[in-house]
Amino acid sequence: MNGFIVHDGFLSVPLYVPVANYDLPPAAPPPPYAALAGPPNPPIAGPRIPVRPHPFHLFGPLPLPPAALPAAPVAAPPPAPPAAAAPPAADEDYPPGTHFDGSRDGLPAGTSYLFPKKHTTVYVVKGSFDPLANPRTEFDFWMFKVPTILTVGDLIHQLGARTGGSDKCGVTELLEVGDGSWAKGVTIFLNDDNQKKQALAALGWDETRGAAKPPVWLKLHKG
Repeated sequence: MNGFIVHDGFLSVPLYVPVANYDLPPAAPPPPYAALAGPPNPPIAGPRIPVRPHPFHLFGPLPLPPAALPAAPVAAPPPAPPAAAAPPAADEDYPPGTHFDGSRDGLPAGTSYLFPKKHTTVYVVKGSFDPLANPRTEFDFWMFKVPTILTVGDLIHQLGARTGGSDKCGVTELLEVGDGSWAKGVTIFLNDDNQKKQALAALGWDETRGAAKPPVWLKLHKG
């Protein structure tokens, strides 16, 4: 009700008393939270990582024991070094003249060798292969630098023709004619006293061979 309150006849204060309106319909209940939030997000696919529980005490988390700490990735060991290649087997047919005094030990300690001033280039066919009888066929050969003052007889001897008779130990010069074919040049055996005493330069086997001119190709005859 509305009215006035009179206090000792001196002051009037309006008094408002609200009156509830019970004729209004009841308000609808609020929608559930799920309706406002919408459908839940789908779960994110991913690897499942196990989580180790972390123990706690009154003053904070306890330190994890070493076994519980995540292990550092272990690097793969480096590959093993390749095995050292075995030294090449000694070539029994290799010319003995490539060693000082025929010895594989080389020069004595502290000793040096004075080389002749001029050399020629000599290619020697390996083994018993005959390029004259087998044109356009590949074959193996040795390459040498030989002093031009060396005699033909010494060259034959140093290339290894030492055991056969003097009429069977010698060299034959091979001349390249192109297309893998060869022509026969001079042949000298140890029983030819005149030819075997000539220096290589006298036969045209000089320092120009293997440079301005083709190298000297030889086929060795051991007897």
